[in-house]
Amino acid sequence: MNLSWCSLLLLVVFAAELALAAVVDDAVQFDPKDIKMTIKSRNGEIIDCVDIYKQPSLNNPLLKDLKHQIMRDIASAVAGQQDGNTRATTVEQEWHKGTRQCPMGSIPILRTNPSVNYLTGSLFPSPLRAANISTWSGAANAAGPRYEFAVAIAANGPYSGAYVQLPVWKPARVHGSEYTATYLLLAGTKDTEFDPTPGVLPPDVTNQIAAGLFAYPEKDTNPRLNIFYTADGGKTLCYNLNCGGFVQTSRAIALGASIVNGASGVDDPVPYLLVSIEKSAAGPWHVLVNDTDLGYYPRAIFPWWMFPESVANLMGGTVLNTWPGGKHTDTVVGNGRRPPRDSKPAIVKGYVAVDLDGHPFPDTLEVIVHTAPNCYDVKFFDQSNGSVGASVAFGGSGGPDCAPRPA
Repeated sequence: MNLSWCSLLLLVVFAAELALAAVVDDAVQFDPKDIKMTIKSRNGEIIDCVDIYKQPSLNNPLLKDLKHQIMRDIASAVAGQQDGNTRATTVEQEWHKGTRQCPMGSIPILRTNPSVNYLTGSLFPSPLRAANISTWSGAANAAGPRYEFAVAIAANGPYSGAYVQLPVWKPARVHGSEYTATYLLLAGTKDTEFDPTPGVLPPDVTNQIAAGLFAYPEKDTNPRLNIFYTADGGKTLCYNLNCGGFVQTSRAIALGASIVNGASGVDDPVPYLLVSIEKSAAGPWHVLVNDTDLGYYPRAIFPWWMFPESVANLMGGTVLNTWPGGKHTDTVVGNGRRPPRDSKPAIVKGYVAVDLDGHPFPDTLEVIVHTAPNCYDVKFFDQSNGSVGASVAFGGSGGPDCAPRPA
């Protein structure tokens, strides 16, 4: 490759990075004239039903060359909304007590999204280690916020998707400015030479897409449905609609809004959300919840469109720990029960992967990451007893009785 071509490639990369930087710091913004309806929930959440053709993704400079295709996709989604057989989502959010969904041709947008202030850093553990081992995520004297993980990872790809059932719990305790999360995450590598090998994690997880339930204390104990992507390994995180990278097509689910039918006690019936992240061979990554297609991430939001497949699928729970000096927060993960010591822990169940031909298959979970196993632990179970897919028990109560983190 000659110098001129190298210069051109560097210029393109630099321009893409500038474009991403330009949208990352922007909150969800739209013209008040584009609001078709406003709904105020009992818990104080305000949902604006915004013209679907005025959503943030259509102002993203990274997607300008795809704008006509996105408009066609939106038009198709609106046509589907006019189908008399279209039914409202089975996801119960607080704002649904006033109306089941936004008017046709609009999407629900949470006016203020409190999660944005707290959700920083990659939700994929680092450093990567390819074995059935623990991976510590920081030193004992770490001064700043850090994640504690209790997750399982499948590395038998490449994959074109995955789906899993996430338990809906109202956490008993979330400390201060922290949060707790249960989620599914798909990760890809920028290393074009990486050859997926069973049980071996990639050298990097630069590209990530995740969907799950997050709870944080400034509103209530209800979990909230969030999605995110990163195209730089977590240096920049784009949650929900805040970066304009996600094209929303559902008028029934508001990203970042609370879900009301979660379980509170360990003996309560536990509702589940079926979460799916998947793509066609040449298409974008779609996010679905209970078979409702929320929308998709266009390929162009990833540099060089280099997220053609996932090479690691992760599921379980995490907590943002803000306590200094290696001390452990008392924010719970899952329902606060720690496997295998405690009975009735939270369980992510029914994990099934999708191969590159679009065929579901029963995958194997091979890597566990429990960064503070005396606080939060994880145990996985392969498909057995006629069940569909693998399951992951995870969680813990945290608190002062946890052993110190290793240096």
